[in-house]
Amino acid sequence: MYEIFINRYTIRADKDNFLRLVFKQRLALCCYILNKYVLV
Repeated sequence: MYEIFINRYTIRADKDNFLRLVFKQRLALCCYILNKYVLV
């Protein structure tokens, strides 16, 4: 039972890290597009 809890916690942490990574990539992409098309 303890191992199952650890596995769930690890999966949840991986999911949070994945979502955070996707958010950072989208934010970087938006900044890139703004710099390329708006500020030029």
